[in-house]
Amino acid sequence: MNVTVTFRHMPASNTLRRHAEEKSEKFMKYLIEPVDI
Repeated sequence: MNVTVTFRHMPASNTLRRHAEEKSEKFMKYLIEPVDI
């Protein structure tokens, strides 16, 4: 599964990307297939 995040009306900073990746890791334990985010 590939996840694409689009930032609207704001710049995409590395801090926001890192925060989104950290939050998405919490639900990855419920997925059976390998996931690439």
